Amino acid sequence: MDAKVCETNLVAYMINGLSKKFQYIAINIRHRDPPPSFWDAGSIQLCEGQHMIHDDQKESLHKH
Repeated sequence: MDAKVCETNLVAYMINGLSKKFQYIAINIRHRDPPPSFWDAGSIQLCEGQHMIHDDQKESLHKH
């Protein structure tokens, strides 16, 4: 129970838990060399998620 989990495994667990909507982000994170830290991978996911929201809002404004 008290065993440490290596950072690479934490990143893998995080990206494996992402929905299909974030598939391209997971691919991007998986192919980084060297692999990002858990915090950097989370930051990448957060930033990309914000870009997706912004793009969706922009697209929605153009439809009206």
